[in-house]
Amino acid sequence: SGSSASGAKMRRALELVRQMEPDLEIDGEMHGDCALDEALRLRILPSSTLKGEANLLVCPNVDSGNIAYNL
Repeated sequence: SGSSASGAKMRRALELVRQMEPDLEIDGEMHGDCALDEALRLRILPSSTLKGEANLLVCPNVDSGNIAYNL
């Protein structure tokens, strides 16, 4: 997402969640395939602290949320 508005929105959401729940296992922006495939995530994002598959995807808007839901 880089410097896009949706990227900024997602970075802000991450910041808020980390403030409210500092012990929650959460990571920042990544492609859905990396979030759902631990082996791929470890290869592409070796600094990620997530373990296993994501059990929640946060999307920047309803359109991207609907697309993810229908996959």
